[in-house]
Amino acid sequence: MTASVDELWLATLQRLAAHVAHDLKGSLNAVSVNLEVVRSRSEKATSTGADVHRFAANAADQMAVVIRGTTSLLSLARGTRGPVEVSMVAKQVANLLDDMNTAAASRFQVSIDGGMSAETAAPLNAVRLALAECLLAASEGSTQVSVRVSGLPSPQVQITPAGPLTLFPDTVEALGQAGIRIDTDGHGISIRLPGPS
Repeated sequence: MTASVDELWLATLQRLAAHVAHDLKGSLNAVSVNLEVVRSRSEKATSTGADVHRFAANAADQMAVVIRGTTSLLSLARGTRGPVEVSMVAKQVANLLDDMNTAAASRFQVSIDGGMSAETAAPLNAVRLALAECLLAASEGSTQVSVRVSGLPSPQVQITPAGPLTLFPDTVEALGQAGIRIDTDGHGISIRLPGPS
């Protein structure tokens, strides 16, 4: 029995959340350490702003990572109204992985042909599942991932990582039932989605 798109999306969202949680914990620990240094040094009568500035700036930088990661993760959990804009979902997933993948130094380059014009009638969770699974697979062991979204004649996404990749067969099958075709040659992924209804 093939799992439903919604079940598979929830499992993928869990994997994304676990991935993000690890990086958020590291950033929050860095904020805590830097703020403790600011607190302890600022209590000294001889302390100046210069003594704590670097630590306060480090805390602010790490808090920005926490905010970006949390915002990106929450954007993937929200529902939307109307047709699904494929390029927006691609940007959300790529931004999340890019912000949280500093240890592996992955960098996602997202390009959109013709602006925001890649609408699809496919269910939102199917689009999210397709893009998240493909980008997760592409980011494994790859330092550069190119994501190209085009909307004509129907939405398509080309993902080109630097190394070989594989996808779960049950995900590909469930997405096929939702009208989304995924083709891979082992070194790149092509996602074809139905056009708007």
